[in-house]
Order: sequence, then structure tokens, then C-alpha cells
Amino acid sequence: MIRLKTIERAMNWYHKNNTLMTRNSRQLYNQRRRILKKYATFQSHKCTLKQNNLYTQNLKEFQKIIREGPDYVCLSCGLALFRNQVIPFVEE
Repeated sequence: MIRLKTIERAMNWYHKNNTLMTRNSRQLYNQRRRILKKYATFQSHKCTLKQNNLYTQNLKEFQKIIREGPDYVCLSCGLALFRNQVIPFVEE
């Protein structure tokens, strides 16, 4: 009996408060949420593409640097190093 009254009260509240203005504001709210969700998905996709491009660009740059191989020898320790790891020795 109490449960039935609670359900009736809820239904009456809904019917009283389901005015045209409330429905319109709810519709606008839902529309804004859909648009923002699409925008967030688009931005996320754009960011992922940007990161992938950055990754491939860095990989190509690294491959270009190491293309020659470790051909430069350090005078102090004798290790074979890459070009970007050594400073040219100029005898004065």
C-alpha cells in the first residue's frame, strides 16, 4: 500500500513538473551534450593522429642520424661513437 502511494506520488510529480519549458530545456541540454561528445571524440582523434605523426617523424630523424653508423672514435676512451655524440678535435 505504501509502495503504491509512493509510485502515485512520483507519477503525479512527473506530470506536474513535465512542462513545456522543462522539456525544452532538457532537450537543449541533451543536444549540447551530444555536440560536446562528438567534439571531444574529434579532438581525441586529432590528438592521436598528431602523436602518430610525431612518432614517425622522430623515428625518421633517428634513422637519418644513425645511418652512417658508429664511425667516429673518441680520442680519450677509444669508443666508436655516432656523429652527434662527439665534438670535433681541433689541434691548435
